[in-house]
Amino acid sequence: MKIPKNPQMDALLKAQRRDFKKTFGRYPKPGDPVFSDPEADTPQPIKPEKMEADMLAVMKAAGTPAVIIYA
Repeated sequence: MKIPKNPQMDALLKAQRRDFKKTFGRYPKPGDPVFSDPEADTPQPIKPEKMEADMLAVMKAAGTPAVIIYA
């Protein structure tokens, strides 16, 4: 299934590519995760626990009610 890119998605993917190069000293290769753990020495997928904690922090900071977050 192909998902058409829109300008926001294109900008996000370009920013991810720049961040990857800054973190790992090279551009991503096939098989590298799109969203990688910036604290790892090598390209690794972000651990689900960290992703969940980060998402919760962002939602709480944005004022999202707990009943929505934990629904």
